[in-house]
Amino acid sequence: MNHGKNRTSFRRAIWVGMVLVLAAPLGASWPTMGQERKDAPLLDAVKMPVRGPDHAVVGRRFTLEFLVTNTGTSTLKGLELLAKLDAALEHESKSPSQRVRIEPIGAENLQIVRLRVTPRKKGQAGVDVTLRAPNGESLKIRHQLSVLAEEDAPVVLEKNTSLRVTIGSPKDSFADRPGIYLIQVVNTGSKATKPSQDMLVTYATANIHGQILPMSGPGPMIAPVHEMGGGKRGGLGFGGMVIQPSNPVRQTKLTLPSLDPGEGWTFPVQITPRRIGELRVSVRFAEPIHTRNGLMEPPSLASTAVQVKFDPRTMLEQLLPAAPDEKVLLALPQKLADVPEVSFEGRQPKTMQANEAFEHIAHTVDKIHHVNAKKKDAYVEALLSKRTDLSGMPMAMGDSCRLTPERAGEFAAQLQALRGAMNHHDLAAQFLRPAGQMKPEARIAAVMQVLGPESAQRRQEMIKVLATLSHAESTRALASLAIFSEEESVRRSALDVLKTRNDKDYTEILLKGMNYPWPAVAQRTGEAIAKLKRNDLLPKVVDMLEAPDPRAPQTKEIQGKKVPVVRELVKVNHLRNCLLCHAPADTNAVTALNTESKDSPKLRLPATLSLTAPVPLPNQQLPSPSPSGGYGQFSIPGTLVRIDVTYLRQDFSVKLPVVDAKPWPDMQRFDFLVRTRQVSEQEAKAYGELLRPAKGLTPYQQVALTTLRTMTGQDAEPTAAAWRRLLAEKK
Repeated sequence: MNHGKNRTSFRRAIWVGMVLVLAAPLGASWPTMGQERKDAPLLDAVKMPVRGPDHAVVGRRFTLEFLVTNTGTSTLKGLELLAKLDAALEHESKSPSQRVRIEPIGAENLQIVRLRVTPRKKGQAGVDVTLRAPNGESLKIRHQLSVLAEEDAPVVLEKNTSLRVTIGSPKDSFADRPGIYLIQVVNTGSKATKPSQDMLVTYATANIHGQILPMSGPGPMIAPVHEMGGGKRGGLGFGGMVIQPSNPVRQTKLTLPSLDPGEGWTFPVQITPRRIGELRVSVRFAEPIHTRNGLMEPPSLASTAVQVKFDPRTMLEQLLPAAPDEKVLLALPQKLADVPEVSFEGRQPKTMQANEAFEHIAHTVDKIHHVNAKKKDAYVEALLSKRTDLSGMPMAMGDSCRLTPERAGEFAAQLQALRGAMNHHDLAAQFLRPAGQMKPEARIAAVMQVLGPESAQRRQEMIKVLATLSHAESTRALASLAIFSEEESVRRSALDVLKTRNDKDYTEILLKGMNYPWPAVAQRTGEAIAKLKRNDLLPKVVDMLEAPDPRAPQTKEIQGKKVPVVRELVKVNHLRNCLLCHAPADTNAVTALNTESKDSPKLRLPATLSLTAPVPLPNQQLPSPSPSGGYGQFSIPGTLVRIDVTYLRQDFSVKLPVVDAKPWPDMQRFDFLVRTRQVSEQEAKAYGELLRPAKGLTPYQQVALTTLRTMTGQDAEPTAAAWRRLLAEKK
């Protein structure tokens, strides 16, 4: 029997077991003796697992790690750790007693206290550790291990340095909530590692196709920063990962100290997932590999993937965008540019990269889908109830904001035809070519939505189109142009067509204009009533003489209480508020169908999916108009909205200059509508003072008086009673 050979095999087996066996991961049991704890409220939330070897060898250094973990909801301060080593163990400072002050530990976070120890004597040895709180409460544990003599240590045949890296992830991973990932590195070789090595922990959320490939193996050639689409957070990635320029790739740098054979080191890395879905985490060395073909990224040392979801404890308010930090000025704007602006959220910083912009928009879309999962349009309801700046917006919901599949298909077809006609010298003639059985409502909706904010010339073409459509909807569209257009030539053309239409079809538009909280609209409405010779509306015009200013504070019952409110004109930037006006599209459905290729050039999307548009990414180039008739190309899943679901419908649209607009156009579309805003009693009083007429008549009463004089050719006292008598006498 060859006892020497068996002894060598036995030693090798013990050594392999010794260097690989560590204490259990965070939260599991660990070797302890004489554990003692007082009834300590401060330490009730503390756990302190130990990481280190179960065996050691005389003369070979190892590291004990105490993971002081705060499982509570508030920050722990003033903790200190006291350690007393047995005589058989020597700390690197040569002192048998150690005292370490622990930095404050945030909620659900940890601090690692390390002791680098070298055994000097074989046998049983251990460390007595006391965790002490500022009020004297304490938690005591003992970590014990066996120390082998050098001659009893197993023989390792491979004389090299080898690292074993593992990634420990949190039990649950939630979007927007930081989690601690434990990166553990163990030297399983027979030589000490280099004095200092940089490592990179890289993480990203997989895109809609689940593509971040591969998680290990040699990486692609390292490209210059400008080719990676985002510098440190850019496109081609880590440990061989390749990711489309959608979700950012983020990195955390770690510096690994020299590790003796069998020694381990744990890094706590805080990662905050920015989206739901599969989060991929990888670890590799930072230094590139030199090859005959140039530099390559080192292979991944370890990787993991975790599913990220929304925390069920998240409050609804946390899923809503914060209101822009814009104060409402107590003033009466005189120009459209001065009208208060309402936004879905505040502006994003100019430093935001393209992939960060995509992530921000896509994550917001994820939140909307999450809230809407239990109830249709629940996200809009939440915006109205939680955001005071949005609570009075005229939001439509349910069936009233949705096109039927039939109407959606017709609208999509008309958008496509209109886009083609806009490149023609005679837009109206090209757009009015035979359309088969197409209903006129789709044509009317297309021209009003697309051409409404365009130049006066474009709107003249729009009037030509509307003039050919003998439909109540086209009549109402002409009436809107007659009172909301700033150009007199456009208003005159619209009125010329209205003279041939049924009065009842557009009376509601004129009545709305008389009471619109923008004096210029009321003035144009009065002119329209006179030019259209709407004598049937004279009693309504007379009523204006005794009516208060439409902008004046009124009393309204809100949630069972009577409160003061004001009706005011507000504007919405069309490019920046897609998610305020429209519901997000079903990303998975759009992705599955957005597959047009040479093999299927005539592939058509269902109408509801063809009516999608990408949300413009903040500070990035705008998407180009879709050749198929939509508002933009739907090439980036996760950022799409449905145009067939419209919560906000503007009264009119105008292009206005925007400061610091690049890379977007200097002139951008703004949609205007009326908001009913709750104000304080003090604000109501101040508005009343601002609107008090200087010469006895409000601007609206002046409009009524001018309209009455023009239509009757007579005059009377500027009171409703006087004009009622005059009109009665005429009869």
